[in-house]
Amino acid sequence: MAKYGMVIDLDRCVGCQACMVACKAQWQTPEDYFRTWVKHIGPVQIKDEMVFTSYVGQCNHCDNPPCVPACPTQATFKDTETGIVLVDYDLCIGCGYCVEACPYGARFINPVTKKVEKCDFCYPRLGEEDPACVKTCIVSAKVFGDLENKDSYISKKISEGNTYIIATKEVNPGPNVYYKGRRSKIEAIIKNYPPEKKDTLPAKIWSNVLRPFVILGAGATFIGSLVAFLFQINQGEKEGEDEE
Repeated sequence: MAKYGMVIDLDRCVGCQACMVACKAQWQTPEDYFRTWVKHIGPVQIKDEMVFTSYVGQCNHCDNPPCVPACPTQATFKDTETGIVLVDYDLCIGCGYCVEACPYGARFINPVTKKVEKCDFCYPRLGEEDPACVKTCIVSAKVFGDLENKDSYISKKISEGNTYIIATKEVNPGPNVYYKGRRSKIEAIIKNYPPEKKDTLPAKIWSNVLRPFVILGAGATFIGSLVAFLFQINQGEKEGEDEE
């Protein structure tokens, strides 16, 4: 059993976006869609300090990922062998409920495949080489490895201190992507890019009402029809937001 995670050293990161380019080249995501991204933040006043930093965002492969229970087809799941949150593309219907549930904005619906996409730590190459973003980082700001192995390099980096997660008291799903650096940089990120749970009405209905029916063995045709109906509602909400 392993539990894979990542450490991103903000004091090392220069915001060059090489990780974004490597990820896009690896996964051929559509234009303007990214599995990992870099957002420049600052200047931000944190106490008596003016802070500049770069927020390197991606799926956090949380211990309690809210995207998993939001999925009506169980396409999104947490791999028990690695702790990595994965997507079964054969089961994904592109409804977007998991996108809405993710507090980090780390998911998107691919406009070509109509399926959800996100960082999966380059799962197909796991055990052979590091994720593309880690391998490409010119300043070695990204470290990937097994958090359960106390002798691993990533565990040693975390034990050095000054390592934090991007979370708040209200939203803390147990992310396994850690950020290393001055506390003021973490505060600047949370101030400008706070994790938040965006739960639409259809997703709430699915999680609180329909999912128990599935567990109790309700007919697949009945549930499928309701999911399709809720998907139409969800699409209508998004179109209304775009018009505004």
